[in-house]
Amino acid sequence: MSFEEAEKIFRHKTYGAIIPHAGMKYAGDARRNVFIYLPKNANYIIYIATLHSINKKDKVYILHNDTNFSDFPLNFTSTLNDYSKNEHSFKWVETELRYYFPKAKILALAPTAGTNLDLLSEYILQFMKQYKNSILLATADLIHYGKDYNTSMLLKYPQQLNKQIMEEELILNMMNIKINKTKNILKNKVLTCGPNTIITFLKVAKKLKWCGKVVDYYDSYGVLKKDFINRYTIDYKPVKSFVSYVSIIYGNYTKKDLTIFLPLDILLAIGLVKSEIMKSTMQNNYKLTLPKWSPLYHREQGIFVGTEVLNKNGFSTNCSTGFYENKLSSMSNKIVGSSENCYNDALQRWKIPYHENLFDNMSYKVELLDPESNWNQHPSHLAPNIFKLDGKHGMLLHLPNNKSATFLPVVVRNSPIWNIEDYMERLSLKAGGNKLDWKNKNSMIKIYKTKSFKWNPLIKIIEIN
Repeated sequence: MSFEEAEKIFRHKTYGAIIPHAGMKYAGDARRNVFIYLPKNANYIIYIATLHSINKKDKVYILHNDTNFSDFPLNFTSTLNDYSKNEHSFKWVETELRYYFPKAKILALAPTAGTNLDLLSEYILQFMKQYKNSILLATADLIHYGKDYNTSMLLKYPQQLNKQIMEEELILNMMNIKINKTKNILKNKVLTCGPNTIITFLKVAKKLKWCGKVVDYYDSYGVLKKDFINRYTIDYKPVKSFVSYVSIIYGNYTKKDLTIFLPLDILLAIGLVKSEIMKSTMQNNYKLTLPKWSPLYHREQGIFVGTEVLNKNGFSTNCSTGFYENKLSSMSNKIVGSSENCYNDALQRWKIPYHENLFDNMSYKVELLDPESNWNQHPSHLAPNIFKLDGKHGMLLHLPNNKSATFLPVVVRNSPIWNIEDYMERLSLKAGGNKLDWKNKNSMIKIYKTKSFKWNPLIKIIEIN
């Protein structure tokens, strides 16, 4: 499934989101990656803001109320004052809301610590039911780390990894609308600046039978890096300060929908490959993982990862390693394991070892193999009649000696002068046989397709094949 097809599925089912509220320079992309899924012709937006300074603690502040918007219970709110007029969790986002949703009337609310969240969420719920063409948004940033926030001792090295570990259960519970578990986690006041905002949103989402999917996740340190892919890596250098951002869309998604890959899922996978190579090269010993909420934990198909180093002759491969489908291991574990093998693969097999100056001058690739149930098996001597050297298909060759080897589709793309005889002979040799073993009547091939995602450091985009 292409990203376009995947995004179309979610566009038709998304009516709410939790977004960050930092300035556009930092969190603008995180919000844009939410807004693309929401209905552009929405008539109303209820925006649950975060208060960063509190006056009356038993009120809901109305930060903004467009003309003709539905009346809000006056006995439950505080009138506008100098503070609430300038609360940045709405002001910094309002311009973007007007741009993406030009028809929408906006009601911006901010609950305080003493707010009756059940009453507030019930009002919002009834509004959403009455006005079907409505959007519900809530805003909260996650961990604020560093001296400026009096939290410089909060995170251990590597700080971005420690942040991910501290936040992943909270995000997972927010996605699955586990309100009580979310409340317990939010007792740790360093995790977010908007606990009441999140709980109010989740109360409404639960009654609407929504669930969530993360569409962006990074921090204010990574977003300022020169290379886009670096906002999704774990820096091997100590990081002194950042704010963490997550964007989660909500709707009536199916279980199958939640296993679909969106761009973030691939960016985090490629980011992990780069993070692991940096870690191994710098001889650090922390254990990298993808966050627990990644859909890669719920798929089992095979994956390969690889790198290419940029030199005067173009790109030269210096790593290609991976694992086939195994129902005992998730794709997440396969990506981690493959990435951990890259350092030795580059050093020992390709003889082009990694070093610090290469980190931003290499391509990083994750290649996802089709589920094995979709692979086609044939006697290998039939290859000249059935295998297309089109760069879209890969082949796994099994020899009678129980040895095997594969060529991914990229092999054909990089070796256009090969004919099918060259291809099969080289694959036989790679499998540890002689070059004609593929003609043995007991040798078998499996033909498959893959989807390749490669970060190109020259043009700084993800190339998809």
